[in-house]
Amino acid sequence: MRLPTLVLGCLNSALTLGLLSRVAGLRRALVITALTALTPLSVYYGAVGRGYGLQLGMVQVGFCAVLELLRPASRYRQLAWATLVLSSIGGLLLVPSYAYPLAALLLGLAIGILRQRDWPAFGTLALAGAGIVLITLLLYSPVGAISGWKQLLANRYVASRASTQFWPGFRPRLYEVAAELFVPSVRLAGPLWLGTALLGGAISWRLLPGTRRQGALLAWLLLALPIGLLAAQRVFPLARVLLYVPWAGCVWLLLSLPRVKSTGPTRQWAMRLALVGTAGLGLFRIYLNEPRLRGAQRETQLVQQAYTRLQQVAPAGKRASLIGLQAPIHELFFAHYQLLEPHPPLRLVSYRTAQPNAPFDFIVLSHAAAASGNRVPSRYVASYSDALVTIYTNSVPRRASALLH
Repeated sequence: MRLPTLVLGCLNSALTLGLLSRVAGLRRALVITALTALTPLSVYYGAVGRGYGLQLGMVQVGFCAVLELLRPASRYRQLAWATLVLSSIGGLLLVPSYAYPLAALLLGLAIGILRQRDWPAFGTLALAGAGIVLITLLLYSPVGAISGWKQLLANRYVASRASTQFWPGFRPRLYEVAAELFVPSVRLAGPLWLGTALLGGAISWRLLPGTRRQGALLAWLLLALPIGLLAAQRVFPLARVLLYVPWAGCVWLLLSLPRVKSTGPTRQWAMRLALVGTAGLGLFRIYLNEPRLRGAQRETQLVQQAYTRLQQVAPAGKRASLIGLQAPIHELFFAHYQLLEPHPPLRLVSYRTAQPNAPFDFIVLSHAAAASGNRVPSRYVASYSDALVTIYTNSVPRRASALLH
């Protein structure tokens, strides 16, 4: 399931490198791509294969399309418009929070078109924006029709908080997210992100020439606008949906640095130092992430061990054992293991009540659920335990248990 995201991510890195080289030059594009790939979350998601990298790819492609549309007398305007629309729809379908970077891209494009006084392009932008919204709603309509639009949009991760709860915790939460996105230091990453968001636009506007200024300002919008939108919504940010922010920060920084002309030995040594520094940073980042990856591997081993235990103690015969699960990770993994067996001996049932009433043969209860007050009836006896769950066996035969129920 995760192999396609890896392949598409690699292809996108190559594509974005080529597109960025038109704006920043090949060497700066290489540095931007390398630094982005070595940020904490990029290394983690590169290892576990999550799909948030695809969202980053949509942002990168949309960014390059906007810059192409702002380029005077571009030969690729129609291709850039089509790329912007398709990447926007794709990003919104991947993760609805793509609306944050999309707002920054469309705002930057609108400001650039107004400054150029290109009124036909402004009309095209309005049509493109309307098309993005309508096509996205159309593609989401089956989900909305089946589950209901309220259910689709009712996401507890983006629930608006009360002012008394939000404002005291907003800056600390922002700093924690910055440490996950940029460098693992709250004291360094938080002020760095917030300071760049406040001052980066003015720096780019005053110091940079034409094309580099447009690219730096658009990258700054991607970096700064999410903070304002989150504050307006009173929503605490999630690091994974802001995976594009470090990339935007690298683009802004590399475009804002002055060009240094070097030839001969100086240029060769500079390239060697850049390669050694990048390789060193990569090894250090892998070293920092190794405990996290080892923990994930250990968790997988424990889940497999619990499933094997259930298979071993399940009574022989045609009747499949009924398993009650209140352990989200185990529910997911067990369901996957079931698909690999032609005649699985286990029937999996998820329950959310504090006291299960169904006549289960076994109950798998996570320690987190037990700590929150969930208990099992007295007829169940603990028969297995590890660092994640406890498995309880029904001491009353299923038929008698059903009569009791």
